[in-house]
Amino acid sequence: MVTIQEYVADDGRNYYREWFNSLTAPAAAKAATAVARMAAGNTSNLKGIGNALAEWKTIGVLEFAFMYTRTVTGS
Repeated sequence: MVTIQEYVADDGRNYYREWFNSLTAPAAAKAATAVARMAAGNTSNLKGIGNALAEWKTIGVLEFAFMYTRTVTGS
């Protein structure tokens, strides 16, 4: 299981939440499904873009990019 955290800027803004709240219902459903799949450990749509970051893309009528980084903690 992967822990998903939304980035909150130093000024308190949550750019992901602002973007998500602006989506139409079908687009929000696609985005929520992509996040749920990532939380379940499905990383098959991740593409490394450098500096320990990866981009998650969903293909369909709409395309979204999610920034993803993995933090390894002690076992």
